[in-house]
Amino acid sequence: MEHHLHRVVGDALLEIAEESAGMEVLLDPACGAPNTGCHNLPLFLSSKKSNATEVCNVDAVVFVDGAVKVVVEIEEADVGPTQICGKLLTTALAEGLIHETCGKELVPLADDAVFVQVLDTAGLNRTRSAKVGDSGQWRNLEAAITDILPLKGKKVTTYKLLYGGVLDFQHGGEGRKKLDQVLRAALRE
Repeated sequence: MEHHLHRVVGDALLEIAEESAGMEVLLDPACGAPNTGCHNLPLFLSSKKSNATEVCNVDAVVFVDGAVKVVVEIEEADVGPTQICGKLLTTALAEGLIHETCGKELVPLADDAVFVQVLDTAGLNRTRSAKVGDSGQWRNLEAAITDILPLKGKKVTTYKLLYGGVLDFQHGGEGRKKLDQVLRAALRE
């Protein structure tokens, strides 16, 4: 399966990080070209790496000061409320990332971690999720999620929901500009 939006957002993350001192990006395979060091990015409930503690794989992480400051999840297919909220909750429950490029030790979520969810609008008129983009449901979900964060004792404090198509997230597009703003704000926090 081609992941066009994943690739464009991955490229944008790398470009933004290149322009910003103190930020490092790690991408999953769908977000980067094959054989470029992209890997599955599993989040865990504890520092013990096991199937019992792994809660999800995410599309990208941004490291700042030795912690996972930003988690990015891109949805190209199912963009309904259950999928949106499910990805957020599993990420919010996690303690951090365990990955071979990080010495196989837990890299914790920052105390003020940001979860960015990018939703693809390209196929909405062909799917049952079309009503979502037209009804303002995404904006309402973002506001409702923002109201409940952070979850008790957890580290995800900020939620941003961005949406658009491939062109929106290419250089100069509105989605790209918003993504840039979110990352730069996270770097300043």
